[in-house]
Amino acid sequence: METKSKSKITREPVRLYAKGIFMGFKRGQRTQKENTALVTIQGCQDRKSSAFYHGKRIAYIYRKNNAKTALKYKAIWGKVVASHGQSGTVRAVFRKHLPPRAMGSQLRVMLYPNKQI
Repeated sequence: METKSKSKITREPVRLYAKGIFMGFKRGQRTQKENTALVTIQGCQDRKSSAFYHGKRIAYIYRKNNAKTALKYKAIWGKVVASHGQSGTVRAVFRKHLPPRAMGSQLRVMLYPNKQI
């Protein structure tokens, strides 16, 4: 009888999101539009590569103030709607507007839904 050796294949975990930074709101010289957030995505340097992220989901994950339940974190979900400028920045619309204290903080840009398949 032949015995097969059970070797464990070690693979890296599947990457489900890219890191993004909330830069601020879309604005003019004197006004700002809180309904549209500007997000810089890690590894996205030009307008052409930012087109891949159109339609992708974005999550701003933050810690809750009170811990009455077991859940310690909350999330505000949004979607990438357009490119912004030539340097790979994108515009995103969230269900609730992002709070101003979130400026400069990290967002998760999910790599789904994927239209490439």
